[in-house]
Amino acid sequence: MRCWALLFQQYNLIPKLSVLENVELPLLYAGYSKKERRKMALAALERVGLSDKAKNLPSQLSGGQQQRVSIARALAGNPSVILADEPTGALDSRTGREVLEFLQKLHSEGNTIVLITHDNSIAVKAERIIRLQDGKVVYDGPSNAPEALVNPDIPIELQKNDGAEKGGEDK
Repeated sequence: MRCWALLFQQYNLIPKLSVLENVELPLLYAGYSKKERRKMALAALERVGLSDKAKNLPSQLSGGQQQRVSIARALAGNPSVILADEPTGALDSRTGREVLEFLQKLHSEGNTIVLITHDNSIAVKAERIIRLQDGKVVYDGPSNAPEALVNPDIPIELQKNDGAEKGGEDK
């Protein structure tokens, strides 16, 4: 079992490899036998609903399907944490919602998902938000708190106090 796996915005699939081979690749590097890799990769593709596309090349898939292959690749080694960097950034809104729903399903099954996003509408679906600005944590708390949302019209230091100091002096 790997301790973590990466899920990229641009999928990072290797164009000359089949879907199955793309999912198997990190397992190869992890030292699994060919038989183990095949079994684990097929199980991961089944989990994301793409076992029927195992022989396809990435170019033969839609963007949403490519992202699901990327998710299968991340899941294949049964990681304890999935780091998802803007996983919906290259998708249309409908497909992005589908990917987010799948990530929420994975979380509900006990997987830890660390999702990086600039989109408030995505962030508020998390249980917890940790917001960074200039390398510092400026918010760490529940997503349903009013101060969890970024308001681009209010400076971040004022948002920490729920906007109560609007128009106040600089700190």
